[in-house]
Amino acid sequence: MNRTILFLSICILCVANLSGVSAGSLQLSGTVTTQSATPIAGARIEVIDPGSGFIQATAFTDTDGAYGLSVPAGTYDIRVTPPSGTDFQPVNLTNEFIDENTIINFILIPSAPPALITVSGRITDQFGNGISGVSTIGGTAVNGNYANQIAPGSYRLGLQTDTEGSGASGGSVPQQFALSGPTLSFNQDTVLDMTIPGINVHVHVQHQ
Repeated sequence: MNRTILFLSICILCVANLSGVSAGSLQLSGTVTTQSATPIAGARIEVIDPGSGFIQATAFTDTDGAYGLSVPAGTYDIRVTPPSGTDFQPVNLTNEFIDENTIINFILIPSAPPALITVSGRITDQFGNGISGVSTIGGTAVNGNYANQIAPGSYRLGLQTDTEGSGASGGSVPQQFALSGPTLSFNQDTVLDMTIPGINVHVHVQHQ
């Protein structure tokens, strides 16, 4: 079965190397690369019986992204699992009928980045006056209001002024300061209002 334009030119080599393969087995081989043709080493290729779920054969790609394994003729699902620690998506090829030596090349694509969420709110002094020039996880406040998009995850909350700028303005707070708060988890759009009464920070979190 020809899965690449190179098959006709290398098929003879594939057959010549089958001396060590048991009778009745067929050679399944190919490469695993990125979209830019960079080899991916350490990807796991599994040939699975679709009826029983039994893994008929397993192989790992070498430094050239190449793999090779032997299977009896039959219909299989083929699963490609990216190396641990990479951000590629796995590939599942279903109901692949193999009745001859076959070359199947796989191209892995990166996983989609997580959707960004919006963290917004208002930074005020103890009298409710909006504070400008204060940076936090959601960005830098202007007239007390801030908003920013971030990836879901856990972040250490902090408030600080721009030491190279004019500092905080618009309320009864020090012109220059840096405050550290708790670690918060964000997994959805969040309104985070903060009040700065002297050196203490009160946080109110409201999920939308």
